[in-house]
Amino acid sequence: MSLPEHDDEHRHNDYPVTGWPVPILAEIDRRGARGLLADLAVAGALARQAAYIVAIDADIDQPAPFLARLGIRTTGAAGVGEALRTRQARDLIAATYAVAPDAVPTGFLRAILRIEEFDSDKPGFDAFIHCQSYRRLFDIFSTERHGRKANALRYCGPLRSSHVHAAEHLHPALVYPEIVATMDTAAHVVRVNALLDLIRASVSMITEDEISRTLRESLCGGGILERFARRVLEKADCLPEPPLPLCDDLRPLRTAGEITDFGRRMGNCAGTKIFEIVLGLLYVYEARHVLGDGSVVPLAISLTPLTSGVWLVGDVTMRRNRRPPAHVLRAVLGRLQDLGAVVSGPSLTAPYRRDVARLLGMRMWGSIDDCLRPEIDQEEELDAVEALMAEIGEAA
Repeated sequence: MSLPEHDDEHRHNDYPVTGWPVPILAEIDRRGARGLLADLAVAGALARQAAYIVAIDADIDQPAPFLARLGIRTTGAAGVGEALRTRQARDLIAATYAVAPDAVPTGFLRAILRIEEFDSDKPGFDAFIHCQSYRRLFDIFSTERHGRKANALRYCGPLRSSHVHAAEHLHPALVYPEIVATMDTAAHVVRVNALLDLIRASVSMITEDEISRTLRESLCGGGILERFARRVLEKADCLPEPPLPLCDDLRPLRTAGEITDFGRRMGNCAGTKIFEIVLGLLYVYEARHVLGDGSVVPLAISLTPLTSGVWLVGDVTMRRNRRPPAHVLRAVLGRLQDLGAVVSGPSLTAPYRRDVARLLGMRMWGSIDDCLRPEIDQEEELDAVEALMAEIGEAA
């Protein structure tokens, strides 16, 4: 006796049954439902899914209640095999979950026909990789069939266990089909929720309505979460605390708006570094250095953290990322070191010389620690002085 024709278009597919259902169904086969696995190997998608659900969620060791709901008098594994061969998928699922057949949501049946755990070209033939997903999916469509979770799972495309987990565990504001479809693992869900927590901690006045609106506006195309985060964090006003003590002529930039405006005024890329700053990977200061004649040189200072808790001077530049002359840079670095920042580079007592390194064929480039050494590249210094004069002229 063969399986009932739940969906004729997929019969005789010759697609193997794999994964966790195999040992369970093989045991039913051995204990009295001979040929069951062979029948399932050529069964349609809905018949297979019903068999998977019965295998994991019906009590096949004590199947009497399950069989009674189906009106089957044959007992044991033979009765289970008879049920799988003679009953429709909706009836099998209803009997498994102890509900009336018309209480099995059509949305659930459509959803299990979209299961594609292993990138197969036959939707509905694979079992969920995590067998618990069937019960969770049934509960979502039964109790929240018009809710956000069901809607996300209805329209997320090919369905996997990770999507069911995402619909259950993502923050409700994030439960959209386009986002659920990108969730591959439970760890991915944790990361996305952490991103939303970070956004809320960084933007003090953000409301749930604003989160929802910005997220909806970000749904088109790829990179949804990055686009959403970038739009929201443009309003960040609770950035990490400044790493150095407060002092004159050194202003910490405390909001995304200040950073963007500073980058625009200085002609640098500070405005594109909001993500790094929010994550504590970078801090940007606006500095003023006063020359002997009273001229003021505006500077951009970037710091990066070390695991010890100390902050490393990443760069010191004038407008349009021009390097200041050695005497200006030396004074600024001295001030930063007094405040607790460190400058990377070879020890000042080491035999290192950049000009000698070049003679040895080493590719060297100007770094900020060069200004602390007695030998200075005169050509680079002339360029820096010219840049400084241009800077003073622009300021005037």
